[in-house]
Amino acid sequence: LALRAYAKLVPAQQIPVEQKRAALTRALEWATRDEERALIQATLKELK
Repeated sequence: LALRAYAKLVPAQQIPVEQKRAALTRALEWATRDEERALIQATLKELK
């Protein structure tokens, strides 16, 4: 649950895209469920 919220909050932050990618990549390491990994990967793909 916390990782899902994290994956939604990181893109909304006013920080450079590189920092958002780094934060989400770290979150991938924390993910233990396939659904969490899929959500984080989808969020990473949406970053421009």
